[in-house]
Amino acid sequence: VTKVHFCTVLVWCLLVEPTQGPKQVKMLVKLTGILLALESAQCFSPLSPILRHTRSRLSRNSESSVEPSANPISSPGLKVEGDFVLTDSAAPAAEELTNANCLRIILSMCTDEQVNQLVWKCLGYRRDLESGEWAAAECFPKWAERFPTPPDFIGVTRIYAKEIDQPCMKANQALVRTVPMEHKQSIRTHLRPEGFNGFKLDELTPNKTRRAQCANWLLYYREELFGVSLEELQRRKAMSKEVEEANLKLRMEGKSIKRAAGEDAGGDIR
Repeated sequence: VTKVHFCTVLVWCLLVEPTQGPKQVKMLVKLTGILLALESAQCFSPLSPILRHTRSRLSRNSESSVEPSANPISSPGLKVEGDFVLTDSAAPAAEELTNANCLRIILSMCTDEQVNQLVWKCLGYRRDLESGEWAAAECFPKWAERFPTPPDFIGVTRIYAKEIDQPCMKANQALVRTVPMEHKQSIRTHLRPEGFNGFKLDELTPNKTRRAQCANWLLYYREELFGVSLEELQRRKAMSKEVEEANLKLRMEGKSIKRAAGEDAGGDIR
């Protein structure tokens, strides 16, 4: 139905002013915008069943949040044995940060809640065993100030309406921004040798995208932050700042640029 309406608008536009190309394009853009606005308002009754079906899919609420572990089309031979590892330890453990565990996140072999909890542990949130409450006991100061309670990075409700999903989206974006540029492709670096070649565009969903972003962050955390004290990270940040200031001065003088050792640990997470 959408294509029929679009073609009708296109033909009408071409017939009205067939000799004036720029005006045709401008009119087509305006009319297409009106068509899309009417669609979203459900003014075209034939589209209503499609819109209702789409909303019902987006609004499904799965308590377990585990999807069938179907391999991506680009990685047909990929196999990950065993179950997702999430220990009861307060701090993250090495076995929770393996390539296999990150693959289990990407391939939906664990719940959304489990992904959140592992990221929380790595960020420094700690769970009180008696009350079950999470607190920002060992979080980076700036992160704890912005997120005193652990946020939902995945969207466990699977409801993507703006008023419900926006806090999850903002938290996920904040997490992604803490990854330095040289670690943005950690999944490709560490998981491609394991047989994971990524997803095709038509396979992606908000849930899969966010799981991959969390897995990428966990790989960055493992390589650069795991086992490093907060004091050492702050020392590295201070060193990087000094080098940045020195580099600015060198650039102004037309000289070569320095690079600080351990500067990868920098980001707005601290």
